[in-house]
Amino acid sequence: MHPIRHAKALVRERLTNVVRSEVRAEMRTTATLAAQVVEARQAGASRLASTYDHTKSPSDEFYGDLAERLRGAGVHVQTKQVDVARFSDWAEGHPGLWDCYYGDPATRVEKLLEHFLSEESTRLTAGMAYIDVAAAGGHWVSCLRGAGLNALALDLSYPQGVHGWRIGADAQEIPLPSGSVDAVSAQCAFECFQGGADVGFMREAARLLRLGGRLAIVPLYVEDAHFIATSPYTIVEPGCFDEGAAVVWRDDEYDEPFARHYSPEALVDRLGDALGLFSETRVVHMTNLESLRERWPGSRLYAYFMLECRK
Repeated sequence: MHPIRHAKALVRERLTNVVRSEVRAEMRTTATLAAQVVEARQAGASRLASTYDHTKSPSDEFYGDLAERLRGAGVHVQTKQVDVARFSDWAEGHPGLWDCYYGDPATRVEKLLEHFLSEESTRLTAGMAYIDVAAAGGHWVSCLRGAGLNALALDLSYPQGVHGWRIGADAQEIPLPSGSVDAVSAQCAFECFQGGADVGFMREAARLLRLGGRLAIVPLYVEDAHFIATSPYTIVEPGCFDEGAAVVWRDDEYDEPFARHYSPEALVDRLGDALGLFSETRVVHMTNLESLRERWPGSRLYAYFMLECRK
């Protein structure tokens, strides 16, 4: 065969094999997703997240009881009331977040509250080195950099490596020197860390923080049962689910593939050793979210717990 014809034949064969392989893989994925959607739609209450997740219709009394269970499991729990007036002033002072960042009216106040609580907890001030974990497309780091902080945004979706103030990396392996940052926080992100990434991130935060540095995780999702909610429209590897946790289908409007909610006992069981890497750890229990709902009617507020650690 003529060399050019032979080359063309090889290219056609290679492309055909690649296309066939891609089609087969896509067919397997589609078949898996279709089966999951059917299963989720036919599932009884015991397989649905709404049976386990109390954040959609929260009760202060329910979360107060959980705080007692946390104490019974050996967790240091501190109660806190959000200063509604101060938070309101803070929100008005961050118009870039209020007007542009959070477009969903139902959760806008909750997201702002998470940043407010993290800022208070980590005591952010000008000149500090800080990492916002799982920052995605948020404006929080830009806001902090404008206030004089050496704030860095970390996310898996960014190009890998350190690029200015953006870091593309797994939260378990952050390419920065040990003891190089003053504060780390994760807002509405920690629950999405699959498999052992929750423990891995805690260990990595302990490595990165300077002596006296602070870590804040908000919200810390604690429920009466240890469960993981997954969307039938996504695929999660079976090995990513916690042993002993109920795996349930999301039956809300979100397609997040993985959301871990600890029971008080599971929290201690999974994170106890990693928490021992810090000199101080505590769960903060917010006891007056109802006051914020009265101030901003129609808002979904569920930051009942946050985790604070000090190196």
